[in-house]
Amino acid sequence: MSYLVKEVDSKDVFFFKKVLRKKNKSRVIYSVDDKSSSIYKDMEKSISKRFICEMSKKENFLIKKVPYAYYPGRSANQNAKAHQPFDFTLSMDIRDHFTSITPKMVDWLLTPRELYLCFIDGSLPQGLSTSPVISNIAMMEVDRAILSELSNVVSNGSEPINGFVYRIKNFRYTRYSDDLVVSFNLHEPSMHLHRRIFLYIEALISKTIRQFGFEPNNNKVKMQNEKSGFRVITGVSVSREIIKPTRKTKRKLRSAIHNANIDNAIGLYNWIKLVSRT
Repeated sequence: MSYLVKEVDSKDVFFFKKVLRKKNKSRVIYSVDDKSSSIYKDMEKSISKRFICEMSKKENFLIKKVPYAYYPGRSANQNAKAHQPFDFTLSMDIRDHFTSITPKMVDWLLTPRELYLCFIDGSLPQGLSTSPVISNIAMMEVDRAILSELSNVVSNGSEPINGFVYRIKNFRYTRYSDDLVVSFNLHEPSMHLHRRIFLYIEALISKTIRQFGFEPNNNKVKMQNEKSGFRVITGVSVSREIIKPTRKTKRKLRSAIHNANIDNAIGLYNWIKLVSRT
């Protein structure tokens, strides 16, 4: 484990760097020394308060409905529930989301002191308590642009796209951290066209997020159809009538119990209980 030091208010803040490896992937996680943790708790509260204040403004009414992670009173199962009344769901992921966020993306809301302490080597580190809310701030204009592009796609049945008339009746776009989810209904369901619509929306969102300095993770694109069974959205199985835990989650719980991993088993059990009563 390595570390670096930053000075603030004539005191040293120690950042400890840890690399977590799983299979062929690795993640860099940062933490601060115990004496400095209160500084970050105070900053997190202050930044979160400003973020919620911004989201409450009239001009942000639509994008306020988008984020479900790191937002008071919202959760992954509520994110999944928002997509219940739809037939088709497209899920996408942003590659290296946190580390793609730069100070320039949020300097309009954060103070110079916060920018200095909350970014390391010009990017947003994973592990600091301030990083989640900062990631939501960085995504505000991205969410606004995606909503605008999708609204332009919603057709009254007369606008041709790529040579076809895509009769999109309505849609819902939400985001859970770096997981982007778009669901939609068609005026006249057409099985031979819905995949073309999926691909069109995927390309549209990919183009939009690239304009803001992000890259889509092409390995995590999922296209789901209500008629094919339950759709899985942010780890929750969803149909028009039912929300339930995924079979994968239940398998993990059985494995945790079998291996006497008590903490993991309790966490999984509580998650299953939460989803089941939604």
